[in-house]
Amino acid sequence: MQSLYAQHAILGWDRSTDPTISSYNIYRAIHKDSSFLLLATVNHPVNTYMDEKMQWDVHYYYVATSVDKFGLESGFSNKIDTTLQSPVPVELYSFYAQVDNSKNIVLNWSTAAESNNYGFQVQRLCDGAPGQFETIGFVKGNGTATDSQNYRFVDKNVPAGTYFYRLKQIDFDGSYKFSDTIKITLVLPAEVHLFQNYPNPFNRSTEIAYNLPMNGHVVLNIYDEMGHEIICLVDQFQIKGKYTVTWNATDVLGKEVSSGQYYYKITTDSFSAWRKMMLVK
Repeated sequence: MQSLYAQHAILGWDRSTDPTISSYNIYRAIHKDSSFLLLATVNHPVNTYMDEKMQWDVHYYYVATSVDKFGLESGFSNKIDTTLQSPVPVELYSFYAQVDNSKNIVLNWSTAAESNNYGFQVQRLCDGAPGQFETIGFVKGNGTATDSQNYRFVDKNVPAGTYFYRLKQIDFDGSYKFSDTIKITLVLPAEVHLFQNYPNPFNRSTEIAYNLPMNGHVVLNIYDEMGHEIICLVDQFQIKGKYTVTWNATDVLGKEVSSGQYYYKITTDSFSAWRKMMLVK
């Protein structure tokens, strides 16, 4: 006899090949050395039984017998045991942060099991900044689950610095608890870096990204093949960090420009660089 597993205890056994067998008796005990009491009788050829009369966190022991049409009962089968455990709370077994290629901070966490999990508030604290943790996002939970669940949250366009993150796990009834706090430091390159636009070639719009290792005034211009300025996308003071600007293929008047090759140039107090891109309509 073996336990097949479900939220209740499902017992299964091999059918007897004896043509005189008419039924099976299922016995249960709640202590290893206590007497087994008759729990149910199952008519042959059925070979499973679900025990729905169980209490949480009680260890149960089971045996079975076969009964022939003359009323004769066999000896006990092998003994099996199982426990129906109470629903588990959300059990967090991993939570870590990493920096991706775009200099975003990516948070990953996993749960071993969940019970009534509404979701997770993602909270952040910047090192050296006054105040408490701030909520920067929410990730929906998976309710109740007995297997592992994986989650991900991306904190985008984060300036260089040291950050602390924690999760506020919230149940459907409003109760909550906090995870441990993790720490990560984002370090930007020592010089300004202008990335290749994406996508390239592009149609309608493209994104231009750049890194600033220090605060300063930034100008980002778009030029045509003849070197004529089409539009200025950025002309302002910016703090150090990573920035992404979208160009929607229009000029300073908002008019769409034609297909062809264009150039974009970044200029700071101590640095300048340019790259080319292709607009295809």
